[in-house]
Amino acid sequence: MSGKILFEGVAPVSQDAKAVEAWARVMNMPNTRADIIRLTEGKALVRSRDGSKYYFTTATTCTCPAGQFGKECRHKKMVRAAFTEPKPAERRSFKPDGWD
Repeated sequence: MSGKILFEGVAPVSQDAKAVEAWARVMNMPNTRADIIRLTEGKALVRSRDGSKYYFTTATTCTCPAGQFGKECRHKKMVRAAFTEPKPAERRSFKPDGWD
């Protein structure tokens, strides 16, 4: 790995799962078999369905086969969910309308 960040300075590519898990252990990340490894600024590595690789993914791009053709994939959805803050629930009054 030579101390180089996996996604820095080159076009993003899919990464072998064993290489990503070894990198995660070196970086002291708690769960090395995570489905999603958050990187920075909306970027993440998302594990493939068969677990053999991780795809470099943002909310709009992904290195998976579907993402290469600009199609929506589960990896993009996972990144959007991971980086989107949940909206607070709307407060509702317990009083019926007009009872103020």
